[in-house]
Amino acid sequence: MVDLNEYLVEFSSIEYDRKSVERVLTGYKDIDYYTKGIEVGLTEILGDTNVGKSIFTSSLIRNAIQQHYKVGIFAGEHSLRTYKALVMQQNGLKGEFEVVPFIDTNGNETNIGDWYVNEEAEKRITEMYKDNLYLFNVEKENRDIDTIIDVIKQGKEKYGIRFWIIDNLMEIDNKASNQWQEQTQIGNKLRNIFVQNNMFGILVMHTNKTDTLRINIKNAFGSSNITNKGYTILVIYRKDYLYPKKGQEKELEYIKRDLATSGFSYDKCDGFIDIIKTKGNGKGIVGIVYDAETKTYKQAPKISQTEADKIIKATTTNVNTVDDILNGFEYEESGYIPF
Repeated sequence: MVDLNEYLVEFSSIEYDRKSVERVLTGYKDIDYYTKGIEVGLTEILGDTNVGKSIFTSSLIRNAIQQHYKVGIFAGEHSLRTYKALVMQQNGLKGEFEVVPFIDTNGNETNIGDWYVNEEAEKRITEMYKDNLYLFNVEKENRDIDTIIDVIKQGKEKYGIRFWIIDNLMEIDNKASNQWQEQTQIGNKLRNIFVQNNMFGILVMHTNKTDTLRINIKNAFGSSNITNKGYTILVIYRKDYLYPKKGQEKELEYIKRDLATSGFSYDKCDGFIDIIKTKGNGKGIVGIVYDAETKTYKQAPKISQTEADKIIKATTTNVNTVDDILNGFEYEESGYIPF
C-alpha cells in the first residue's frame, strides 16, 4: 500500500510563485518569442538528412553556455575529435581561419585544403568551453538509453550539467526486438529524467519520407508516439533541399506566405525553422541564413510590412491560380486563404 501523504497533496499547501519560469533562450529572437524559450523537459528537433540539425544544436550549446548553463552532448555521428573540430569551426570569427593544404603520400602539395581556426582562436574558444561542455564518449561500446540516462544523472551530480542534447535518436543503440516500442520507451525515459531532475533536454530526430513538402508531427522517424513526449517541436528546412513535386506548388506558396506573415522573405532566407508544437505563445515560422565560413545559422533579416503584404498578395494569387487549374474555379477576391 502506498503512503497517501506522499501521493496526495492538498491544493492550498502548494506554493504559488509569481516569477518567470526558468528557460534557456535559443538566441533566435523570433523562435524564443513563439516558444518562450526552452523550458525544463524535452524539446524535439526534426529534419531531413543534411539540413543542418547539428549546426543548429551547436548554436543552442553556445547560447546555453553564455547563459551560464553547463552542457552535455551525445553526438552519435561524430568522434570526439571531429565534434571538437566542428565546435572550433563554428565559433571562429572572421580573420581567425587558416587553410592547411593536403599533402599526398609522396609529400606533394595538392589543390585540396582544410580550414582550421588559428592558435589564438583555438585558445579563446577552448577557454570559453572549458568546464562548460562535456561530450558523451561515443567511442565506448555501450550507447544504449539506460547508459545514457545513467551518464545524464551522474553528469548533473558531479559537474552540474543541466542542458543536454541527444543527437540523434537513430544513434542510440536499440536492443529491443520491437524498434518502435523501444523508441517510445527512449522518449519516455528522456522526458522523465529531464522533468524529474529539473533539466533541459533536446532530442534530434530524422524524418520519414513523406509525400508532402512540409513536415508535420507524424513525419518523425519511428514511432509516432515519440513526438507526444516533446513539449516543443521544431522542424529545420534547407531551401536548396526543397524540391516541390507536381501537385506541391500550393504548399510552397503557403510556406512563402507564412514566412512573409512572420516578417521574412523566402527569397532572402537559406532555410527556415517551423515551430509546429509548443507550450509558448504559439506556432510560427522563422527564416534563417547560413554563414559558410563559420558554418553557423542565424536568424534572417526581417522585412517591412509593405514588402510582406506584397508577398502575401502574390502568393495568394498564385494559390488561386493553381486551384483554378486543379478545380476549375477561382477563389473570391476577398483575400480568403484556404489554410
